[in-house]
Amino acid sequence: MNKEIYKAGFQKIILVEMGILTLPQLFRVIVSRKDDFIENLIWFGVLAVIWGVFFLGVFTVRYTFEEDHLAIRKMTFKRKVPYEYIARAELVQKDKKGRPLLDPLVYLYDRDNDVLARVLPVDKEGFLRAIETVINKKSDVQQHCTE
Repeated sequence: MNKEIYKAGFQKIILVEMGILTLPQLFRVIVSRKDDFIENLIWFGVLAVIWGVFFLGVFTVRYTFEEDHLAIRKMTFKRKVPYEYIARAELVQKDKKGRPLLDPLVYLYDRDNDVLARVLPVDKEGFLRAIETVINKKSDVQQHCTE
């Protein structure tokens, strides 16, 4: 099987929230007195490390269609979602409260309508086509085996 790899996007609202948390500390470093400068600089350094881990996590997420599962890779972590568990995929444009999302998510559901995974590929349409192809192949094989 030819492996298909999809890069992940990220929710832009997270970037805004992290900016709101970090900018006041940067301002404090810039305008701090000499005796507070080191303490404020350390706190800004801590926030910079958090930003670094955030960006490393965001830009290393990949969704790979393997032979028998969908591999979701985030930094050094890997989650496997077997194709046999995926019943359907849906592009979700609103959260549970009905508010529109800035970037729609792709939800993967099992047969009981429980969410297996929420993914945010950059190419949502291509990802949905690929997952639908896998689901259709899986159902064709199951029908052929039962005959």
